[in-house]
Amino acid sequence: MVTGDHPLTAAAIARKIGLITHPTRDLLARQRAIAPSEVPEEDVRAVVVKGSDIPAMTEADWKVLVSKQEIVFARTSPEQKLIIVKEFTKAGNVTAMTGDGVNDSPALKQAAIGVAMGLNGSDVAREAAEIVLLDDNFASIVVGIKEGRLLFANLKKSIAYSLAHLVPEVVPVLLWAFAGIPQAQGPLLALCIDLLTELVPATSLAYEEPEALIMQVPPRNVKTDKLTSFPLLFYAYGQAGMVLTGACLLVYFLTFQELGISATDIFSIDYKFFTGSGEDENYVTSDGRSYTADDQNSILAKIQGSWFLMIVCGQAAHVWVCRTSTVSLFSHGVFGNSTTNLGVVVALLLGCFVTYTPGLQGIVNSGNPNSLFILYGSLLAAGLFWGCTEARKLFSRTYPTHWLNRILGW
Repeated sequence: MVTGDHPLTAAAIARKIGLITHPTRDLLARQRAIAPSEVPEEDVRAVVVKGSDIPAMTEADWKVLVSKQEIVFARTSPEQKLIIVKEFTKAGNVTAMTGDGVNDSPALKQAAIGVAMGLNGSDVAREAAEIVLLDDNFASIVVGIKEGRLLFANLKKSIAYSLAHLVPEVVPVLLWAFAGIPQAQGPLLALCIDLLTELVPATSLAYEEPEALIMQVPPRNVKTDKLTSFPLLFYAYGQAGMVLTGACLLVYFLTFQELGISATDIFSIDYKFFTGSGEDENYVTSDGRSYTADDQNSILAKIQGSWFLMIVCGQAAHVWVCRTSTVSLFSHGVFGNSTTNLGVVVALLLGCFVTYTPGLQGIVNSGNPNSLFILYGSLLAAGLFWGCTEARKLFSRTYPTHWLNRILGW
């Protein structure tokens, strides 16, 4: 708190609103019947600083002061407000300053975020500020902070959701390059995911309501807590992406098995067959089954169509668990975001349209998947998504300071 009021008045108001909850140096001295100067510095967590003391403060004094938990500046002038902003900024803080007068404009300009009054503030103060409170109500600042946190959180959710599908798009290429098995993901089908089926569900997360604990989270460190952090990337690639890939591989091998080709046969193909070029020789399995070039192209189209539709269905299950990062989805409201509800339906319809439309199948090289296999893969993905993420969220709420949250919590 920075105010022009008397120190005693400022301290009393600060205690009343909960800004000061610990005893100040003078109160500790009276309780211990010692001089204020004899109170150990580490015992003082709340301070009231008079403006007249600011000019005499040294670098060491400021270093100690800005480390305190609860600070009130009383009898301060606009010039001293500017000094306060500079010192807190120098200590690595993101500083916001409020003001309404012409003399407050230097401090408003110096602060990372200047907040001016819209009703009673001067034109100069409003020009110098980044934010103008139209109602002159400080409670609106809290509303603004909540909205800013919501925007940041929803962007992270959308990124976590969108990045997950990249793993099942890359893994087929790696398996083809290093193991020689048929390419499970067609290039045009991959573009259909990136540019078609993912758009509405990913965008729908921008309309997510704030979580119940959003204002209980400590302010983030702007130097380390970035929009894309290691925990978020680890979740998207190392957890959600692997779940999607596992479900796709299940459908992949089940489809080949249905067509009479075992897993052993798949890994013995060695780049020679199922290339989609139409010029391959007949492929003969270990049990004597023979497949012409046309048969191979038909099987490859069915495999790629199955892989594509499994990614779409898996992401349809995944988007729900991305709606919250710490609060249980069941307490947040499973169907609370109508845009997400619509997005899932649109994504599934678009996925089925690309996969099953006869004229489009030849363009994107897609065949009709086995719906039962897609159901198996979707149930596997949904069970892992919901079970693992709900367990992680419960752990984060129960043990918020545990070191594992630095890896798992995003």
